[in-house]
Amino acid sequence: MPNRILKSTLTAAGIDHEKFPAIVDGYLAEKSAHADHMKRVEADKALPELVAPNFKDFDGNGEKFTAAAQEHERAVAARHQAYPAPHAHPLIAAVLSGDGQYEVYNDDAEVAEAQLAQAKADLVHRVLSDETAAIEKISPTTRHRALQYREHDITKKGEENWTEEDRRFLEDQASARDQIDEIQRRAAGLLAEIDGLTSETIIDWTKKVLEEKVTQ
Repeated sequence: MPNRILKSTLTAAGIDHEKFPAIVDGYLAEKSAHADHMKRVEADKALPELVAPNFKDFDGNGEKFTAAAQEHERAVAARHQAYPAPHAHPLIAAVLSGDGQYEVYNDDAEVAEAQLAQAKADLVHRVLSDETAAIEKISPTTRHRALQYREHDITKKGEENWTEEDRRFLEDQASARDQIDEIQRRAAGLLAEIDGLTSETIIDWTKKVLEEKVTQ
């Protein structure tokens, strides 16, 4: 089974997926050329050692020495010199592992699905955060128990014994509950809409709807 490389992986690495096969072929060509060259390097090791000419061996004849030195330089240049092997990009090395067979898999659909799921999760988090903040502003969590106990005590003593302050308190509590109910209903509606969003609708929906807070 060929090694699979995802299009999204190549894109993340800054590699054009359509050019990747040519890049791999180019590396393989460099690798083959290097291997052939290194064989020649090894073969040259069996040749006689090249000894640079010594001026004193030419009885002061500078012309002959120069000619011999130039010939020596040409002989040295003709010998094959070792050089480092080409370095494979990690993705190339990965796809060529095993039997060297690979395929570039277009995972655009999977990527789009994952991006949509993440975008929807972000929207859900935003709606829930806005809902919580809006409710907290109306009825702070730190006051819940005190308010509940006070409402319980007022109700328990009977309407005929309520003071004006008691009545105003109960009216404020009822108003707060109505506001919270409105916030929760709006948030619930937004969450239901988010669940039905698609890649084609999510951007416009986000711009249009989430410019409004769940408190509106």
